[in-house]
Order: sequence, then structure tokens, then C-alpha cells
Amino acid sequence: MEHDSPAPAMCVAQKAVTTSSGSSPSKISSGTINVTAGRPPWGGLFRVAPLNGTSLVDKFTFSASNWADDAASLPLTYAFNYYLESGASSYLSDGYRTPQNVSASLPLGYGERYELVVGVMIRDVIGCTAKLNATVRSVPPSLDDAKDAVSDSVNMIDDLANSGDSGAALSLLQASASVMSYVLNSGGGGGGDDDGSDDDDDGIDQEALDLRSDLIALTANVASGAKDTASIQSGIVVIEGLTGASPETLTDEDTTDTLSMIGARTNTTASPATEGAGSMEAATAPA
Repeated sequence: MEHDSPAPAMCVAQKAVTTSSGSSPSKISSGTINVTAGRPPWGGLFRVAPLNGTSLVDKFTFSASNWADDAASLPLTYAFNYYLESGASSYLSDGYRTPQNVSASLPLGYGERYELVVGVMIRDVIGCTAKLNATVRSVPPSLDDAKDAVSDSVNMIDDLANSGDSGAALSLLQASASVMSYVLNSGGGGGGDDDGSDDDDDGIDQEALDLRSDLIALTANVASGAKDTASIQSGIVVIEGLTGASPETLTDEDTTDTLSMIGARTNTTASPATEGAGSMEAATAPA
């Protein structure tokens, strides 16, 4: 499915100003003025495929094409994202980048239909942005496939973090955590005690609990290297999802890693690149 952008409006930003009187320098007043910076990007398309997929198993491909802007405002950069149930945005990589497409796993959608709102933001060199959203379905895998998928993602997350792309690592962590929480809330998905498996007394097998511990430790490690509050907040969301399922089975190490996340959030200041500071959005850009 294709989604196209509306006609562009002028890009307007508010700037803070401070003035003082020449005759009375001590009299200082402040306020804001509107600055017209130009037009935001326009005329482009946003595609997502597939529109119906399985979380952590299928790769969803996001692509933006045919976006235009005034010559003085080029080049354009792109940031692909999805929206958490809280309404917060999670990006598929760190900040805005020049590639016009990306493929990634998505977390479980929300509600009975497992729907997830996804989007793209396009920014020019002035800081004007446009955005388009779409809705996909990201459904849970089978319980057995879910544990295999989470296990496969653990090494990938570590590799992404080591490459310096904490945004992509956290995005995959969120997808993994949503599936892992689904497994834990479903009773672990593994066998039961009748066949001699190593399930604990609550019916959750040890493999699922070990995978959760791996994800908690990875989240704490990735978020500790992040330099912006958005990444830290993403990590907090992951931790909340993982620790909220069967909290009585958390280990002491899980608790320690969770507390380290809280400390990282306290000690981190916002980064303009991820928070979007300094960008100016057109009034007609769709929400």
C-alpha cells in the first residue's frame, strides 16, 4: 500500500528573542517570533511491505520515494519509526539517515488485530520535516517459533550494538521483548512437566526465563552506551515489558540490570539528533 504526502505548506519555526532598552539596559523583555524558513519536503510516497506479518519472524520493509524539496534545502534525510501503545515513537536506527529504505523486525501490534502504526519522517537541511504514517499488522508467532526467534535475535542485537547503531539494537530488542513477554504471559510455551522438561513450578520453562534474562542484560548494556534520553526511554519500555511478565521469576541479576537502566536514565541528557530538536514541521503534515 502506498501513502502519499499532501501539498506542502510553509515551514514555520518559533525563535526565542530577548531585548533590552538602550536607555535602561536593566529592562529586559523576552518573547518569540515566527520565522518562515521555506517549504518542507513534499510529493513523496511511503510504502510498507508486508502489511500483514509475524513479529520477529518476518522483515518489514519501509521505503520512501519521490520526495522533493527546494534546491537550497537538499539533501533530504529519512527516519523510519513505529509507535508504541503509549504513543511514544521508536526509531529503527539512530537519527535521520540518507538511505530511503530499511528492513527490520517489528514488535507485536496492539489490540485484538495486533495493529501497529509505522511511519517515516523526512527532513531537509534547514530542519523542516514532513511525515507519513501507515498501519500494519504484526501478529505473534507460535510459542515454539517465538523462543527460537528470540534466541536468534540475541546475537544480532549484540552485533548491532557493537556496530554503534544503538537505535537499531533497541528496536530489535523491543521486538524481541514483546514476543518474549507474549511467551511468558502464555505460560512459557514449552512442554509442561509431564514430559520431564525443566519447567519451573509456574509452568514456564527455564529456556524462556534464560532468554528473558539475556534480553534484560542486553537492554541494560545497549542503553548504557546511548547518549540520548529517547534511547534510554526505549530501553525502559523494553525492561518494563520483560519484568512485567511473571515478575516473581526474576533473578537477582535481572533486578540489578533493571536498576542500572534506571540509573542510566537519571544520568543522561537529551540528544538533539534523536529528540528532533531544531526541526520544524509543516502545519499540514499529517499526524
